[in-house]
Amino acid sequence: MRIGIDVTAARMRAVVVDADSVEWRGEIRGQRSIVGGCRDLLRRVDRPIRDRIHGATLALAPTLADLRLERVGLLRVATAAAPSLAPLSGWPAERRSEVAGVRVVSGGSDFLGTMSTHPAEAEVLDAVGGLVASGARHVVIAAAGSLAAPAVERRIERVARAAHPVVAFTSSHVYGGMGLRERENGAVLDAALVPWAAELAEGLDTVFGRIPVSVARGVGGHVALEYFATHPFGSIDGRARAAVAGALALAASDDLVVVLADAEQVTTIGVSGGRLARVDVSEAWGIHHNHHPVEAHTQRVEPGDSIPDAAIEAALQHRPRHAVVVVGDSDDARALPDAAYAIALGAALGGVVVETERIVTASEARMPAAIAEIIEETRSRSVVAGADPLEPGQVEVDAVPISYVPDGSRFVRVSILSGAS
Repeated sequence: MRIGIDVTAARMRAVVVDADSVEWRGEIRGQRSIVGGCRDLLRRVDRPIRDRIHGATLALAPTLADLRLERVGLLRVATAAAPSLAPLSGWPAERRSEVAGVRVVSGGSDFLGTMSTHPAEAEVLDAVGGLVASGARHVVIAAAGSLAAPAVERRIERVARAAHPVVAFTSSHVYGGMGLRERENGAVLDAALVPWAAELAEGLDTVFGRIPVSVARGVGGHVALEYFATHPFGSIDGRARAAVAGALALAASDDLVVVLADAEQVTTIGVSGGRLARVDVSEAWGIHHNHHPVEAHTQRVEPGDSIPDAAIEAALQHRPRHAVVVVGDSDDARALPDAAYAIALGAALGGVVVETERIVTASEARMPAAIAEIIEETRSRSVVAGADPLEPGQVEVDAVPISYVPDGSRFVRVSILSGAS
């Protein structure tokens, strides 16, 4: 059995499932903390059922208050950029001022990775040393062209770690997404959430004890608590994805417009053939990023307001004959049965999902081998994220030609869905 837990600031709901059967559901309101709320929910589960739970997944979303930007420094590796494309350009002024520091060194790669320049080691150490002196305890390394040539970031990270062993480092190519500025934005937000995620993970580990815990992700499915603690930004759309998974389990169709109704906002998500559409860029706290963004429309509402129709009508224009279903906190006539527990249900039903995105330029004969390397990299990360190492998992590969570049270049996205270990 697995327990899925839907977390909002006002309340927490849980569902225990055994295969496709719901064995228990419950709700608490006014929890003082996520950890305390989980403890209270577990106590309410009937003992015979609780003893059989072998996994827990939380669907939650970080808030602006969870960011610790003052501990994060950014090292961009690229040629000089126009002010509109400079590091942290487009950020709200208040957020930008909180970041510990930004340094730029010359280097990186062209878009396709055919020409790479590694910055001098002394230049890297000088830049990183300046960031650390400014208060950075976590440094993000973002190099131009890193989706095609990740070796530049990896080399810089090795040099920096050796010189500053107590400082955390992450490289932007791990996050995927075409567009240096948006990719580094996502990496900075991820690093800024690590203290919150690490503290939460420690508390949840204590509460659940023998039960492995995971967190729902915007890319779908979930990842183990240990992976979440070091890559927390992936949970930003986790509730929305869990809502879709729950709606698909409760509805009689794979073609849906899912409306997630919360107390103060409504999110509309189109689903065709059971799949969500992806977009190039999304926004969190006024900051644009490209970390696994999904196509969704979120609108603020006042408590008790009816669901706005404009976003639903817009979604139906692109998806005619899709059924509109409502999940979450709403008495709308289109609400599914057990709509209030759909998010928790979707969280409980997911598997471990990990994605890798790369730009690959290769001959037709070499392309399968290049993609195979990305699959193996993704499989290794999947095991770290909690997948069963003995299970090959369900592998999906999208290799899309890129416009306005020579033939033989592909944007490759590898996704692996696995069962938890």
